[in-house]
Amino acid sequence: MSVRFLRRHGYEHDHDDAHDRGVASPRAHGHSHGAAGGLDLRTAEGIRAARWSSLALLVTGAIELVIFALGNSAGLLADAMHNLGDVTTTLAIWAAFTFARREANERFPYGYHRAEDLAGMFVLIVMVASGIAAGYESLQHLLTGSHPSHLALSAVAAFVGFAGNELTAQYKTRVGRRIGSVSLEADGAHSRVDGLVSLAALAGIGGVAAGFERADGLAGVLITLVIAGVIVSTARGVIGRGMDAVDPALTSQVRSVAAAVPDVLDVHDVRLRWAGRALFVSLSIALPPQLPLAQAHDAAEAVRHALLHQVEGVQAVDVHMDPAAEHEAAHSLTAHHDRD
Repeated sequence: MSVRFLRRHGYEHDHDDAHDRGVASPRAHGHSHGAAGGLDLRTAEGIRAARWSSLALLVTGAIELVIFALGNSAGLLADAMHNLGDVTTTLAIWAAFTFARREANERFPYGYHRAEDLAGMFVLIVMVASGIAAGYESLQHLLTGSHPSHLALSAVAAFVGFAGNELTAQYKTRVGRRIGSVSLEADGAHSRVDGLVSLAALAGIGGVAAGFERADGLAGVLITLVIAGVIVSTARGVIGRGMDAVDPALTSQVRSVAAAVPDVLDVHDVRLRWAGRALFVSLSIALPPQLPLAQAHDAAEAVRHALLHQVEGVQAVDVHMDPAAEHEAAHSLTAHHDRD
C-alpha cells in the first residue's frame, strides 16, 4: 500500500477526518508547507537576479570587445568572449526559472522543474564553444607574438572585467543561497572565476608592458586552461544531475528522518531525484502488521510531514507501507520482476 503527495500549491493540514476519528494526525495542525506564493516569490527573485546579471555581464563584455578591437589583446578577447557567453547562459537560467513556474498537468505530471536542468546543459555547451574560440585566438597570438597596441586601454578593460564579474558573482551567490537555487549559486561561482581570469588578462598586458611580447598570448592560453577547468567542474554537476545523481548524505538524512517517526520499524528502497530545485522522494516504510489502516495511513503522513519540515527542497513524496513481519511475502506476486 502506498500514498503519494505532490506539493503543487502547498500542503494545508486541515483534514477533519482524523479529528472525527479521534486520531492525533500530523496533518491536523493547520499550517502550510511551501505555499505557492512563497515559491513564486523566491522564483521571482531568481528571475530578477538573472535579469540584472545578464545586463551587467553584457555591458562588461561589450566594453572589453570594443577595447580589444582597439588594442588587440588576446587575453582580453578570451575574457570578453567568456563574459558574453555568460550572458547567454544567464538568460537561459532566466528562461528556465520562468518556464518552471508552469503548473503540472497530465502530460507533465512532475511539473516543468527539469527546465532548469536543460538550461544547465545549454550552459555547458556555450562554455565549451567559448573556450574553443578563446583558445584558438590565444594560441595564434602566442605563436605569432601578436600583442596589444593600446596597453593602457586594455588594462582598464581587464579591470572592468574583473569588477563586473566580481560584483555579479556576489549578487548571484547571495540570491542563490537565499532562494535555495543551486544553479544560480553555481553561476555566481562561475562569475567569480571569470573575475580572476580578468586579472590574468591584466597580468598578460603587464607582461607586454614590461617587454615580454608573448605574455599576452600566454595569458590567453592560461585563461583558456582556467575555462577548461570550469567546464570540467560544471560538467560533473550538470551530467550528474541529468543522471539523477544525489548526495549520499541527503539519502541518509531522508532515511534517518523517516526512521524516527513512531510506528516505523524500518525504512528501505529510498530513492531521491532532483528536477531543478525540486526534490522528489520515494521510500518504503515497514509498519507493525496489526496496525489498523487509518493508523498506518497517519504513520505515512507523519513520515511525509517530517520530510517536508526537515529536508530542504522536497517537492513530492511517495510513501509505500509494508507489514514488517511479512515484507517478502507481501511482495511475492511481483518479486520475479525484480530479477535480472
